[in-house]
Amino acid sequence: MLGNLAFWTHGACIVYPSEIFDPEAIVDAVVEEKCTALHGVPTHFLGVLSEVEKRKKAGVGLDFSSLRTGIAAGTSIPIDLMKTLVNDLNLRELTVAYGMTETSPVSFQTTPADPLIKRVETVGKIHPYVKAKIIDQEGNVVPVNTPGELLVAGYLLQKGYWQDEVHTQQAMKKDEKGTLWMHTGDEAVMDEEGYVRIVGRVKDLIIRGGENLFPVQVENTLTAHHSIREAAVVAVPDPKYGEVVGAWIVREPGAEFELSRKEVRDVVWRGMNPQNAPTWVWFVDGDGTPEELPKTASGKVQKHVLRRWSKELAERQVGEYFSSPA
Repeated sequence: MLGNLAFWTHGACIVYPSEIFDPEAIVDAVVEEKCTALHGVPTHFLGVLSEVEKRKKAGVGLDFSSLRTGIAAGTSIPIDLMKTLVNDLNLRELTVAYGMTETSPVSFQTTPADPLIKRVETVGKIHPYVKAKIIDQEGNVVPVNTPGELLVAGYLLQKGYWQDEVHTQQAMKKDEKGTLWMHTGDEAVMDEEGYVRIVGRVKDLIIRGGENLFPVQVENTLTAHHSIREAAVVAVPDPKYGEVVGAWIVREPGAEFELSRKEVRDVVWRGMNPQNAPTWVWFVDGDGTPEELPKTASGKVQKHVLRRWSKELAERQVGEYFSSPA
């Protein structure tokens, strides 16, 4: 949406490679039309990178020198993916945007002028004429660098959910000053400069023995490994800790070594700490699991589906159980 609006209002040329997502058509269009910008969600970019890698292995030369910028949005962008897009597709001015259908088009965004570390690790700063705050469970604004639920206010708020006043009142609430806030349901952290990191959905938070673990942080650690293409982390019920970490892994196609469950666990153990290391590990398209991660039409992983699958597989002891550290 943001890309279309920007191009239409500035008289720019828009190239639609195909009626539906088609990595082959996208690569052809970028090269032949000498596109300068590429917009998409992580799933789309991963598909494009796979097509590029396939052609390179076949000895096909590709010129991406015209590419410069674009927007990555729709869901959390793995840090390693951002770096790959900058390095391999020449998207040196790629920006990350954050928003909701209910707060269209976006409320936070990085800029090409931001330091690279901010562009790969955050969703940028609040847009003009938009307000944001991060609150705890009691509704109090949290200190800087403290996680809490992200709230947004301003011109971009929806009027409400169609014929659903109950849901509208649950998500949109006025404060004591009369300001109407959208409760995003996203767990976020704001730093001293106003940059925001989305660390997960509030409902996706894993509470292990009273300690809050953030799935996005574990996923970023996992996808930084060269043999892991995608990772999705969810809470799995546990009799001792209440919840433990379960990791769904999509292996990198053509990887030199096939990653084992123990190696997946060790990636997090060494990269973060023992508490975040997955107790359960499932490889997509292995041990009777589905062939791909469940996703929405916009490419967002459906965590509620994964939680259900994880619970069922764990009850059957499928996924190699590791004793959690104390």
